[in-house]
Amino acid sequence: MTRMRHRRFFDPEWMFDISDGFDVVIGNPPYIGEKGNSTLFRNVANSSLGQRFSQMRMDMVYYFFHLSLDLCKDRGVGAFISTNYFITAAGAIKLRLDLKNRATMLKIINFNELKIFQSAIGQHNMISVFRKGKNQQVMAMTAVSRKIGVADNENLTSIITMSDLDTDYFSIKQDNLYDGGESYIRLTGAKSTKLGSINSVLDLLITNSYSLNKICEVDSGIQTGIDRITNKHIKKGLVARQYLGSGVFVLSESEVDRLALNKSERKILKKWHKNSDISPYYIDKQNEQYLLYITRDLTLTEFPSIYKHLKIYEKAIKNRSSNRGEIQAALAIGKWWVLFVAKRPSLFISPKIVCPQRSKINAFAYDNSEFYASKDIYYITPRSKNTNLKFILAILNSKLIYHWLYNKGKRKGEMLELYATPLENIPIKEVTKNQQLPFELIVGQMIFLKKNNEIIESQAFENVIDGLVFSIYFPDHMKERKIDILQFVEKDLKDVMQDREFDQLTDHQKEKVIDDLHARWTNPRSEIVKRMNSFTEKSPDILKPILES
Repeated sequence: MTRMRHRRFFDPEWMFDISDGFDVVIGNPPYIGEKGNSTLFRNVANSSLGQRFSQMRMDMVYYFFHLSLDLCKDRGVGAFISTNYFITAAGAIKLRLDLKNRATMLKIINFNELKIFQSAIGQHNMISVFRKGKNQQVMAMTAVSRKIGVADNENLTSIITMSDLDTDYFSIKQDNLYDGGESYIRLTGAKSTKLGSINSVLDLLITNSYSLNKICEVDSGIQTGIDRITNKHIKKGLVARQYLGSGVFVLSESEVDRLALNKSERKILKKWHKNSDISPYYIDKQNEQYLLYITRDLTLTEFPSIYKHLKIYEKAIKNRSSNRGEIQAALAIGKWWVLFVAKRPSLFISPKIVCPQRSKINAFAYDNSEFYASKDIYYITPRSKNTNLKFILAILNSKLIYHWLYNKGKRKGEMLELYATPLENIPIKEVTKNQQLPFELIVGQMIFLKKNNEIIESQAFENVIDGLVFSIYFPDHMKERKIDILQFVEKDLKDVMQDREFDQLTDHQKEKVIDDLHARWTNPRSEIVKRMNSFTEKSPDILKPILES
């Protein structure tokens, strides 16, 4: 017992008489994130393992991967079932680098939307098998399931034995598993030389392109730190139970009415929008909530109704984290009532593109009015007045960029994760201002169609935008195959618009323009339609993988 007290809890030599490491380490580690577990993560971060591998926004499961590499002997094997988020998660950079530097990946099976544990339906799981030590000659066998629902023994067996018809299998070189500066793990390979593969097409996008962050800033929305009162605040004794569910910084219409704000106070009351309001091209602003946009430059006693409202929740507001510079500076001058992260006001009132943080499709919309929203919405604003946001919007909503985000960005199951890094890395083709004009004009028409819920008509315009995007990203290929449509679209727009500005037309005139273009772009005899209909036939190696994947 004395010897036991002086040993670590897990000591291979003392417990198993093993001094050179294990042959196999198998685990199903606990899926615990930092949120709500700060004390646990802080304790682990202070350990010798944590001092090597701790980082922001990581999961506890990552430590188990690191530890298994420590415990395995050379050429020992680690095998884990875990969530699949670490392959692209920002908080898993150290894990990916550790696997890249210390391990040879043998097999990775991504179950994707197929649920492995009935008790954890919201999870996306993956099996990872690796050997300690690097051997670049060994091919990694990867699998990505296309099944949905809950797994049973039969389909689990078929997936694991690499015989499932609804699962895609790949054999990837070790150095082709890791992509870019953050070493994202790409289960289909970071690059591909195979003609006609999605990756080989996407690799072409980088030619004569620049990343979105060269011309636009990408930023998330507001963090209040406390939208409403929750059970957590009640249990901590920060506020009386009668206030459960009450709005603090985010208020309902009835809560706003009860405050009886004066004209001056209403100036800091902003309509609060949800990410579900955003669809491709258009925002349906059906807001039912309002934000108290309270920043450090204000003196709250000048807004008595709001000051009285926030005083009720003072303890709960002060209980927010204070580990951000913005809130620290406010607290230093006694302004405990400011938003946790307010961001610059111009972000919300200037022309911008917005998108939800997560979406099954690439849903980007244009807005040139006030749009205040939470951090689960991202804002794309131009760095220069010369940047054409509507041109950028057309590219971002295209099929081509959907595949870029799906294969080169980040995902949670089948959901695109539209965070800052994947957005900033989107390749934007460098073209002339004149080449951008058709995009700008059609986007204006798309916004009008979406606003008026003309979904069927809008499909023809989306098809033309996709064709235009192909024409600028693969110009030589499209011309060689006689399937480029840019010149024909420009002619149709010129004929129909007759040198008028679309935004200056009446609604009736806009409808007439759209009807004329829709008739042209759905006519089987139209050169544009004929060329678009031949995309897959005449471009089996580039357009077909995009259109049929």
